[in-house]
Amino acid sequence: MNFKLLGPLRVENGHTEARVPKAPKVRQLLALLLFCANTMVSTDQIVDELWGEESPRQAALTVRTYVCHIRKAMGELDGGHKLNTVSSGYMLSIGDDQLDVTRFTSLYHNGRAYYEAGEHEKASDNFRRALEIFRGPVLADVETGAILQPFKARLEEERSAAQALRIQTDLALGRYLQLIGELRSLTISQPLNEWAHARLMEALTHSGRRSDALNVYRKLRRTLDQELGIAPAPELQRLLQRILAIGQPA
Repeated sequence: MNFKLLGPLRVENGHTEARVPKAPKVRQLLALLLFCANTMVSTDQIVDELWGEESPRQAALTVRTYVCHIRKAMGELDGGHKLNTVSSGYMLSIGDDQLDVTRFTSLYHNGRAYYEAGEHEKASDNFRRALEIFRGPVLADVETGAILQPFKARLEEERSAAQALRIQTDLALGRYLQLIGELRSLTISQPLNEWAHARLMEALTHSGRRSDALNVYRKLRRTLDQELGIAPAPELQRLLQRILAIGQPA
């Protein structure tokens, strides 16, 4: 049994996609229980997530009804999981390998450890495998409230960090040609991202495309001036000078 939150909410039984509750609030509760898997989530926390300050008068009863819907859906599935009533709340017990968030987090932190140790091949492999787990934006088809929204934001930040660190490791490994397309796409989707433009300039320069790298700088400088009224950061200006110096007499 696999539970997936890194993209649309999905529950898979082997290679078959299992039935997930369609009601928005029930899906939101299932997502919350999965994010907090193996820890107790209080009824008050659930109410806060689902309704915030506009909770219904019988919110606790409504939560129990939603839990029944989840239990019914998951009761039709095989695989080690259990949704128990615990103290003043609920706990969904699943195996660590059943949730995509857990797998991503493990690979991401492994990648960071390898990166900090200078083991770039292993770091790149872990970051790549971590990023492959994503199928789209976190909880793409689930509403998020006071608790889920910070979880979602944190995972999106970690996804961006994993991509940036993977690009850094691949640059260190000399994979310049393979990175150009990805970096080009990043600069198009994020036209004010100076870091991505700098990495694209590096990849192009090391691939023998110095003039293309200079064009990337010119375009970024023009965009920053038009959109924000600022010049490229000192790091980019120093990179430009290094590129300009290539091939000049010593």
